[in-house]
Amino acid sequence: MSGTGTADSEIALFLRRLQRGVLAAFGLWVVWLLAPILTPFVVALMLAWLGDPLVDRLEARGRSRNTAVILVFALMILLIALALLILVPMIQRQIVTLVAALPQAQEWLMGTALPWIEQRTGVEILGWLEPDRLFEWVRTHWQQAGGAATTLFGYVSRSGFAMVTWVVNLALLPILAYYFLRDWDRLVERVASMIPRNHIEIVSRLARESNDVLGAFIRGQIAVMIALGVVYAVGLSVVGLNLGLLIGLVAGLISFIPYLGATTGVVLAVLAALVQAQGFDVKLLALVGVVFVVGQLLESYVLTPRIVGDKIGLHPVAVIFAVMAGGQLFETGAGGSAPKHVQQFVEEGFLRWDSLGEFMALAESLDHLGRAYNNPRASVLARALDQATSKFLDNNKSPARKVGGLDNRGSHFYLAMYWAEALAAQTEDAELAQQFKAPAAAFGEFETKILDELKAAQGKPVDIGGYYQPNEAKASAAMRPSATLNQVLASIG
Repeated sequence: MSGTGTADSEIALFLRRLQRGVLAAFGLWVVWLLAPILTPFVVALMLAWLGDPLVDRLEARGRSRNTAVILVFALMILLIALALLILVPMIQRQIVTLVAALPQAQEWLMGTALPWIEQRTGVEILGWLEPDRLFEWVRTHWQQAGGAATTLFGYVSRSGFAMVTWVVNLALLPILAYYFLRDWDRLVERVASMIPRNHIEIVSRLARESNDVLGAFIRGQIAVMIALGVVYAVGLSVVGLNLGLLIGLVAGLISFIPYLGATTGVVLAVLAALVQAQGFDVKLLALVGVVFVVGQLLESYVLTPRIVGDKIGLHPVAVIFAVMAGGQLFETGAGGSAPKHVQQFVEEGFLRWDSLGEFMALAESLDHLGRAYNNPRASVLARALDQATSKFLDNNKSPARKVGGLDNRGSHFYLAMYWAEALAAQTEDAELAQQFKAPAAAFGEFETKILDELKAAQGKPVDIGGYYQPNEAKASAAMRPSATLNQVLASIG
């Protein structure tokens, strides 16, 4: 009977999960169908969420909800109108400057840039831009061009309807935002009423914490974007870049995506400087570089730590560390310096890739495995790995940069030794402690011999059978050149 009951309960659990999955898929499908009309509702809901704390403060000072909403709503409209009154004329002048510079840009492109590229690459570009050749190409591909034109006209007609929808949504947005802001507390209460009573306390606490942190982060990030836009726009205009205001505002407003704002701004500013000077104006290019360097320093060490960090409850030092760590991890990603590391490894038998990020990610993964699946041994492994990583950092066992120092293989050896020592010393899992007692001792006993074997593998070319698809046997032999270390690892089982 107990087996039958267990089977029935498992079937019931499966059916409940299937029902939830079907409902979730159906809900996503409905949202996808309604996406064109949901946009103003989502944006209005976001505006109401951002404005609700200020409304609550006004209510706390004795004003009614309706009065507080009207005041906040009027303030939002006033700020938007003020921004438009200030920015629109300035942007209009910049666009006029851009249009006026187009002939100059075309002249520089055709007379300087493309000939310079042709001279150094040997690829003919200007010939393809001659009117006679373009006409001949269009005549030859007329049928394809007609199909493309049909597609283009269809897109334009659809874009006309999309423009009408956009105008309607824009007119609807303030109305929806007002009602959402006025009835925000009722909406929250309605959502809370749908939560099971035995979970309401923890769900409410988590929702409040998420609301406070996320709201503060978004408000802080908006402030940083505006501040960076002002810094870039003013700086580029001061150094004499004609399109500095437009480029600076664009770079600042897209700076919420890491590296994209500064990268886009630098590229656009350099191109604008080249066109403006009709060539390489070293002084102007240097000043443009100074503006973006100053902007990045302000963002990393002043704006983000002070504005975003304070709002989400992080110390400025913690934010600076996070920014620097993110930059380091970004730089050492597969698209960054990895090719250089592999090149050095193949040519010199020395791999300076730092695996600290992988060590920490593995510890978090083991910890999650232990908590999510009630696996005590995984939790023990995670805590021991954290201790090993701390000792690894304390003893500075990260890879060096040149042959003769500790490389990635030596770093992994030390992490393995410290991890084995931590597992052998822990008392939560006696079986694990016994299993790693002998390997930990062997690591310590043969440390010098293992390091000598690893160092002996450096300083000569290594064949791994390719970069994108290396030969597994060759790569394994290159990464595990110490016979003593391999014997100790094999003894673990």
